[in-house]
This record gives sequence, C-alpha cells and structure tokens, in this order.
Amino acid sequence: MQLISLYQTGSTAQNFEQCVEDDNGSGYASGIINFTTRNGDALKVIQAYKGTNNYAGEFDEFMSTLKSYAEDESGSTEGLDGYCDAWKTAANNTDFWNSQGYVVYNDYEQPTFTYINQIGIKYSVTRAALYDTAIVDGLGSSSSSLGG
Repeated sequence: MQLISLYQTGSTAQNFEQCVEDDNGSGYASGIINFTTRNGDALKVIQAYKGTNNYAGEFDEFMSTLKSYAEDESGSTEGLDGYCDAWKTAANNTDFWNSQGYVVYNDYEQPTFTYINQIGIKYSVTRAALYDTAIVDGLGSSSSSLGG
C-alpha cells in the first residue's frame, strides 16, 4: 500500500485524511488512494463508514449530491462545500480508515490481483504498476482501463 500511496500522493505515508479538489475533472480526490466523488468510490467509503457504530453524521448533508454525481459521473463540486472538512474530521476515526481499506480491498486489490494472476504476471514491479493502473483508470473493458 505504501507504493500505491507514493504513486497517488507522492508520499509513502497512508494519508487517510487528504482531500483536494482534483484538477482533472474528478471532483474531490480524497483518502489513501484518492477516492473520487466522480466515480463513486468516495461514496462507497462513506457508505461503508456509515455502517459502523462510530459514524457521527459527518457526511449526511452530502449524500444525495454524492449519489447523483456518482450516478452521472460528474466531476462537479457544487453543493459539496465543507466536504473536505467532513472527510478530514472522519479521518480521526479508525472505522473510517477501515472503511477506506475495505473499499480498496474489495474494489481494487482483490479484482486486480485476480486478473493479474489470470494473465500470469509474476514480476513484483509489474504487478504493482498494474495495481496502480487499476486504481487510477479502473478495471473493465474500456481502452483506458486495466483489462481493456
């Protein structure tokens, strides 16, 4: 995970609290792998966190906007004033850290390494680069994603 953190944020530290408005049209990018409001993985983290006993309602005011932006793949940040503050507040909670890890494992790590094993990649550096590609560009059949 430190290598992915280095690829994503320029630091080997797992930066659970980082949140910035992305300049490539992805809305806000936040957390350990730059979960975005555009593709819905930030929403998945928040939904996982909401299912814990320690959720404090930090994101309640943003839920309908986040769902709409994820459905439409919108990179807008309109209606999300205070989102990064909420993310940073939630990052003080280990349940929020675990929620980020849950989404990384289920949506990226597990399917990526299943695919990598299927195509027979053995070299560690290549495996790490493909894992980062899946995080940045997604998994799937489009020409810009891993597997496409």
